Amino acid sequence: MSTTHLGLATLTENQASAEVTFNESMYILDAITQASAIDRIFDADLAAEVEGNVYLIHGGTPAGGDDWEGYEDTITFFFNDEWRFIAPKEGMMIYVVDEDRWYYYTGAAWQIGPLKTDSISGHLVVPVDGDITIDLRAAQGYTITELSGKTGAGSCDIQLKKNSVSVGTLIDGVGSIGVSTQAETITVVEDDLIELTISDTSNTQDLAFGVKIEL
Repeated sequence: MSTTHLGLATLTENQASAEVTFNESMYILDAITQASAIDRIFDADLAAEVEGNVYLIHGGTPAGGDDWEGYEDTITFFFNDEWRFIAPKEGMMIYVVDEDRWYYYTGAAWQIGPLKTDSISGHLVVPVDGDITIDLRAAQGYTITELSGKTGAGSCDIQLKKNSVSVGTLIDGVGSIGVSTQAETITVVEDDLIELTISDTSNTQDLAFGVKIEL
């Protein structure tokens, strides 16, 4: 018999060589608890056959006669002189040391993540007269996922620029009733100059804005 979630082999009464079954289950737990893989590769020839080594297998074409053929997207670990395989479950996460990033399993494939979310926000208490540009230079890479704004009175248009070129969607008519929000997908790398441009359309006062990001 085996456990329902991870398929760990369970012991039976008076089982011979019970330590083999128990030890393998311990290696499976060791491989996926706070899971950390050396690398994400597709060919066993590229992996070091060292007891306890863990790799994440991604899709690819092995060199031929490969020990990992047919095991794409599984987690593999070396135990008792052979590679063993763990089928991922939806929501499972693993850290890949060589890439310095996390992956999570969607139920169909491994995706980069989970991502840290943060925001950049500001509040202009002075009236907006004409156009205003606010510089948001990037110290590290991130992705802008949302732009929003709300005024205390009047209205304005807001838009993002990257390296002096307009990107994303112009939010026109940002006013005092409700928050104007626009989903974005803008990739920013280190040293990019991100600018928030604000254009007054009707006596804008007390503007609050927000930029959601994923790191």
